[in-house]
Amino acid sequence: MGLTKKQHEIIRFNNLFHPRITVLEGAVRSGKTWINNVLWLLHVNAFAGRKLRFIITGTTIASLQRNVLSELEYMIGQPVTLNKNNEFEMLGNVMCCFGSDKVDSYKPIKGFTSFGWLANELTEHHINTIDQCFKRCSGEGARIFCDTNPAGPLH
Repeated sequence: MGLTKKQHEIIRFNNLFHPRITVLEGAVRSGKTWINNVLWLLHVNAFAGRKLRFIITGTTIASLQRNVLSELEYMIGQPVTLNKNNEFEMLGNVMCCFGSDKVDSYKPIKGFTSFGWLANELTEHHINTIDQCFKRCSGEGARIFCDTNPAGPLH
């Protein structure tokens, strides 16, 4: 799959500036989630083999598996199988997966330090979850990658 001009710009910007927060918004099927996954893999790889924790959120675990984890599985060439705590190992680190659409979805996220957060469909997340994920991303070098399909031009 070749990169679009916009995806090239995103990678170039990411490599130059290493922003703490990257939010990709735009049309449905424009490749936002795919390029965010690329950026995510580059970020997690910078911590390879350290057994650190990272957060991945989606509206629900099912939507997260469908939208993000299946693509990550393809990209890394190995199965992504969630354990009983909705976690999996990737690049020698622990990916902690959470649904985010309910008022109390933030509760399982409390209490640990994360070195990054990948959020799929951020505008569908409950504000409590968003707030908690920002608080958890306190590990040295932690970065945040989000994508969203805006509801309209003024979203």
